[in-house]
Amino acid sequence: MLVFVLLASARADDSFDAMVHALSIKDPPPACEQVEALATDSVPLLLRVVDEIQHPPWVAMRAADCLVTRHASSIEAEMTSWMGDSQKKGLGFLALGHLDAMEPALATRIARAAMAGPYRDEASVRIARSHDESIRALAAP
Repeated sequence: MLVFVLLASARADDSFDAMVHALSIKDPPPACEQVEALATDSVPLLLRVVDEIQHPPWVAMRAADCLVTRHASSIEAEMTSWMGDSQKKGLGFLALGHLDAMEPALATRIARAAMAGPYRDEASVRIARSHDESIRALAAP
């Protein structure tokens, strides 16, 4: 059993390293589908990229973009935490930029979390850009 765990861990680390390398490529950037194909379970590894990789800065942001645009419902807890963490403002703004692509109920919860967070004023500007009137209304004073 221990051998299996070690092999699975080594494969995950190899996939993680491959994802980081792919996301590091400047021009042209890889498509999310290409990055996700590097792992059997890409969502946890993309979340790990977001949490662990600081340089180059676009690596974590590209990983977050893939997560938000392709797996928003699976990462609701993480997006909600970004809205309450002033150190993750860029990630929060990235998510807010995709509110209209999310399921309306999810988008509403994310927008509410942003309005309750430390960068409420800046978030309200982004929320007010939504095409959904009920989400836009959350940004009203």
